[in-house]
Amino acid sequence: MQRAAQPYELAPAYVFLGCDDSSDITGQVLHVNGGTVVS
Repeated sequence: MQRAAQPYELAPAYVFLGCDDSSDITGQVLHVNGGTVVS
């Protein structure tokens, strides 16, 4: 994608992490970055 994400593209990840379906996710790093890595 190589562009900054729009809020509507990031929102599903935040909603998922805030719901009961994500209760088994612990100690993970989720890179919601569209494939861009900045160093």
